[in-house]
Amino acid sequence: VFKKPKSSNFQLKSQKNDSAFWINPSRWGFKKAVSNTEAEYEFQLKGKDLYGMAVTEEIEISLESLVDLALSNAQSAAPDARVTKKEYRNVNGKKVIYMEIQGTIQSIKFTYMGYYYSNASGSTQLITYTATNLVPKYKKEVNDFLNGLIEQ
Repeated sequence: VFKKPKSSNFQLKSQKNDSAFWINPSRWGFKKAVSNTEAEYEFQLKGKDLYGMAVTEEIEISLESLVDLALSNAQSAAPDARVTKKEYRNVNGKKVIYMEIQGTIQSIKFTYMGYYYSNASGSTQLITYTATNLVPKYKKEVNDFLNGLIEQ
């Protein structure tokens, strides 16, 4: 069972479905997505090389199809992208899939770590990403960020 950390005390609400995201604003900067047109919000750990995005849609998609779609999208940018970890989790009372994807873009090895969730209001991908060599350094920040996913 995974829960929102107490330090995540600022809530962003999706305008597309009933997902919301609790973040720690002293650690994370955020804005409406600009560079990634599929995302609703973009995030960055302040002054660090850890990034995040919330991809929200009104379409309900089965969890397994949602993670397959995410892998396919990753493979379009990085043909060598592969799933290195996938498991069901209970996050703030909701069943999600946690998935890690590793690949290479422009000779940089990267890792995506994210929660995938869907219900009648739509689907949500809350994702973090960084260079693969930095994953151990940012693991706590990743978990705290992802565990802020809730339903409004």
